Amino acid sequence: MQSFIRSIFGLGRKHVGRFRIEAGDYHEPKACACCGRLVHSLTRFVSDANGDAMAAYYATYTDGHPDQQIRLIIGLGEWWSDEPTNRRAFTIWYRNVGENYGFMLRDPEDNPWDGAAIFGKYLTRAEALADAEIATIWALCDEIVVGDPEISRFLAVKQA
Repeated sequence: MQSFIRSIFGLGRKHVGRFRIEAGDYHEPKACACCGRLVHSLTRFVSDANGDAMAAYYATYTDGHPDQQIRLIIGLGEWWSDEPTNRRAFTIWYRNVGENYGFMLRDPEDNPWDGAAIFGKYLTRAEALADAEIATIWALCDEIVVGDPEISRFLAVKQA
């Protein structure tokens, strides 16, 4: 069933620049509590250009929602291990800032997943900004908006 869903939605392995993004489990959209529109939740796995696992992320967005934002939690680190102690979690929102859209680091309490332990230690905004791999996080964020087919479609409709 999952391969059928991936073929319909164009999901699967997508290689864009430095990263490969692969779709995880399909999540049925749910109604937003405040407006009733569909809330989409995505699970993705990321490997580097050599195919080595390096990150995973959850993303959520709502069709036609007034705030028109994407919320992300990105877990960066050792995904080849079952132990999340060598991973760091970055809470990021992609949202409208004036006339443009941009990424914003947030504190852990601002993520909608209530501390999913699989992503590792949740960093505060200050810790994330000081992290040695923050440039990798920003590069991955840039590639998510063009390399994740569902997010790309959402942004194309939203900005049309």
